Amino acid sequence: MNQIKLKKLREEVTFLRQIPDSIYFNLDSRELFFPQKNIAKLRKELGQKLGHYVMTYKRNVFKKDLLTNKHLCAHLKGARLNKKQKIILEKYEQIVKKNNISFVVYQKPLVFTKPSKSALSKLLKGFH
Repeated sequence: MNQIKLKKLREEVTFLRQIPDSIYFNLDSRELFFPQKNIAKLRKELGQKLGHYVMTYKRNVFKKDLLTNKHLCAHLKGARLNKKQKIILEKYEQIVKKNNISFVVYQKPLVFTKPSKSALSKLLKGFH
């Protein structure tokens, strides 16, 4: 099921195709939200306005019990946003919040990080 969901997700969110298969198909997809219709449109708009890649996540799902390398955000460097970009992101976050969706913005071009050196790794150490 995870592999099928990841394949379909890559069709919709094309920047995910830049992630090597050895990393991508090892991810756990349960935190990721498959953007369709209006959410897909909002995700694309936001990415264009920010000039970075945007991924949709389930706001109420965080699998802290997973190994760090199973999380997408452990592999990709988040974008550094200026004040104007943060305001734009917050506006879009408010639109999708009622759907329990959150946006995560990744640096464009993609910059890969070692999961063990990621900010998520430090956060997860508090749970394990």
